[in-house]
Amino acid sequence: MEYRFLGKTGVQVSALSLGSWVTFHTQVGNEAAVDCMAAAYEAGVNFFDNAEVYAGGKSEEVMGYALKKLGWRRGSYLVSTKIYFGINEGVNEQNTLNRKRLIEGINGSLKRLEMDYVDLLYCHRADRTTPIEETVWAMHNIIEWGKALYWGTSEWPAADIIAAIEIAEKHHLHKPVVEQPQYNIFWRDRMEKEYARLFADYGYGTTIFSPLGAGLLTGKYQNGIPEDSRGALKGYEWLRGKFTDQDALRKVQQAGGKLQNALIQELIQDGRHGTPFNERQHNQLPRTTDHCPLTTAQPAVPAPPALCSGPVGGRGIRRQQPGQGEARGILHDLARGRIRPHPGQGISCRNLPRGPGPAAGEHGVLLPGAAGGRWFRGLEPARW
Repeated sequence: MEYRFLGKTGVQVSALSLGSWVTFHTQVGNEAAVDCMAAAYEAGVNFFDNAEVYAGGKSEEVMGYALKKLGWRRGSYLVSTKIYFGINEGVNEQNTLNRKRLIEGINGSLKRLEMDYVDLLYCHRADRTTPIEETVWAMHNIIEWGKALYWGTSEWPAADIIAAIEIAEKHHLHKPVVEQPQYNIFWRDRMEKEYARLFADYGYGTTIFSPLGAGLLTGKYQNGIPEDSRGALKGYEWLRGKFTDQDALRKVQQAGGKLQNALIQELIQDGRHGTPFNERQHNQLPRTTDHCPLTTAQPAVPAPPALCSGPVGGRGIRRQQPGQGEARGILHDLARGRIRPHPGQGISCRNLPRGPGPAAGEHGVLLPGAAGGRWFRGLEPARW
């Protein structure tokens, strides 16, 4: 796992973090959350994100339960949470960053998380009514009291962030150190343009949310809203417009092949994953009749017997005549770790139905695409 400094601070967080929005309590119960967090931690993730408003506070309770059961050293992980929206209705209890709301908010979050402090506390949105100076002083006091170690912003206008930094500097207070905006290929301007000066002039840090567009970029919504997806959940009806936007879905479909090929090209260029196949190279490639040995990652899903000449979990799997759908299934399983090749191997696909591909028995991976798929020799699917 790669670790990066959080803005200009000295604390390091994993490049990937585990967030709990929608999932914890709403889709994932206590024990499943324990398993998810344990798997992330074992993979090197040390950064776990939450917010008071997620599942009306229940998400923090689930994470608190998991952390207590897992019993990790407190110094080995970081937890962030966010305050603004609130979980109760009433004056001073929602949609504000006044001093009272912030103090009540952090006290409630710590109780639900069963923690003495959080590592990072975000102001979940900008407050157009509370003076920024009041918010900065309150966040400074929360840090001075030991209830949070750092504070940041989420979806704040750049001008407000700069104002908060300058107020803190003027009064020698704890400054905000990080912004959490939405950032994906459909939502780029704020991160790449509006915040450019923050990053260049102030060394402001950033984490991001919805890198996959809340799931839109996975392609799962191309044929409607799956029953087990967040788009079908009660209370999240407001997301359905995004998932059924035909223009967006068309762009996802068009971008899918380009993104996939771009990723592979990036992996190839770093010298670790072989070279792309094209027709001019076809006759130059070495021939082999060996199939790729595969091991199963638990839990494994057996492949259909008609497609295998060896047992799943045994010496390997030989795909004799994979069609486009079957090849896509191979990639799906590989991406999720349900099957994986031994280091340095690929999948031996034979007689690809269409598009440029290998001769019989060549090692590599078929990547489906608009042109009928591309064949990459020597690629290690387990690495991507």
